[in-house]
Amino acid sequence: KANAVYMLGVLLLPPSSTLLPAPSGPGVPRALGSEPVSPLEEDVLPNSISVQAAALRALRCLFSTERNRRLYKRLFQPSLFAAFIDIGHYVHDPAPYEELIRTAVCPMSSEGVQRMAEALADVNVARGPARRTIRGYALHELLGKGAFGCVY
Repeated sequence: KANAVYMLGVLLLPPSSTLLPAPSGPGVPRALGSEPVSPLEEDVLPNSISVQAAALRALRCLFSTERNRRLYKRLFQPSLFAAFIDIGHYVHDPAPYEELIRTAVCPMSSEGVQRMAEALADVNVARGPARRTIRGYALHELLGKGAFGCVY
C-alpha cells in the first residue's frame, strides 16, 4: 500500500522514459506517439491504453480513499491533474480513463514525461538509500521547489 502510487504510476509512463529500462524485442510496443504505428502493431496499442487506463483507475481509487492530494499534484501536470479530478469518485467504467489516457497522457511532451518520472522516483519508498547527500545530510524526497530554491 505504501508504494502503490509509485508502482501504478510507472505503468503510466512510456517505455522510453529514463525511469524504466526500455523493453525491446518482438511484440513489445514502443512509447505511444513516438513513431508511426505499423499495421501489425495496431492491435498492441489498445492493450497498452487499457493497461494505462486500469492503472489510472486504480490511482483514482487510491486518491479517493487516501486523500493524498499533494502527492498527486506533484505527480501529474496541472491539466492532467484537473482532468483526473473531474472523473469523480469510484467511477468503474473504463471509458473516461481511456479517454484521459488518449487526450492527456499519450500526447504528453518528453519534458512532461521526464517531470512525471522524476516525481515518481521521489515518491518511491523502496528506492533504498538516499540518492544524494549534501554536507552529510541525506536528501530523500523533494517536497517542493520555487523561485528561491528547493525544499527536501
